[in-house]
Amino acid sequence: MDSEEEQEQPEEPTRELTPEQRAHRQRVFRLLLKGQTLRKEDERKRKESTGEDEEQSE
Repeated sequence: MDSEEEQEQPEEPTRELTPEQRAHRQRVFRLLLKGQTLRKEDERKRKESTGEDEEQSE
C-alpha cells in the first residue's frame, strides 16, 4: 500500500499525466465506485432482510 500512497502528487492537468498515472487514477476511481455501489447494495439487502423498506420508515 505504501507504493500507492507515494504516488500522491500535487494536482496536475490530466493531459500531462503519464499513461501509468492515468491508469492508476482510473483503477482507484473504479474501486471507489465499486465500494460505494457495494455499500448501497449491502444497505438495501439489510433493509430487505429486516423487513424495512424506505417507504415504511416514514
